[in-house]
Amino acid sequence: MNNNIKKRLETIVKECFWDYDISPEDIIKIAKSNNIYMKKFLFEKILENSTNLIRDLKIVLNKNDIERLLKIYKTTNLRYNLTNKRKKIAEYFFLNKKSYIEELEWQR
Repeated sequence: MNNNIKKRLETIVKECFWDYDISPEDIIKIAKSNNIYMKKFLFEKILENSTNLIRDLKIVLNKNDIERLLKIYKTTNLRYNLTNKRKKIAEYFFLNKKSYIEELEWQR
């Protein structure tokens, strides 16, 4: 693992898993596993908390996992508006799904 990825994984741990005892190595281990429930956990924490959503999803999960997890993710938490927007942004990048987000519309 190169230094840039290792540094980013450390940042992901700080931003997304600050309330868990999880290491960058744990994240990689889960991402490489076949455990969809643990991958879902990683995906949701990154989707909801990362300051660099797209890059972090790409670093942690493979494209097939991201696409699968986006399709099954349900925005139900207290931060619905924020997480729903972040999900739409991820769907645009990974699924090429067009969505309207008023705050991100170009102003003329």
